[in-house]
Amino acid sequence: MMENDDKLITQFFQEQMPDVEDDGFSRRVMHRLPDKKRHLSRLWTIICSVVGVAFFLLIDGIDSLRISLGNVFGDFIGSVSSFHIIDFTPLAVAVGILTIFGVTLYNVVTTD
Repeated sequence: MMENDDKLITQFFQEQMPDVEDDGFSRRVMHRLPDKKRHLSRLWTIICSVVGVAFFLLIDGIDSLRISLGNVFGDFIGSVSSFHIIDFTPLAVAVGILTIFGVTLYNVVTTD
């Protein structure tokens, strides 16, 4: 439905758009606009990235990242191993499955 609306709006504006001849004026203006800000932005991004990587390596970030990820993975494994499925009643399992099924069905139906 929205695609049809978008097509109708696009068609309307294409029909109503006046043709203005400017003898290439707009193109010439666009080519004369300063490009300095874009270059400065790119240069600033590169400088900040290099400084960030250098700082990461300087503080031994790779080892810290390895230790942190190992701790997170270990905590995850510990919590999964302490999970007891026997504690769930059949009603709780059925409600969980029906909830997942209902949410999935809702997402499929409402997706255009």
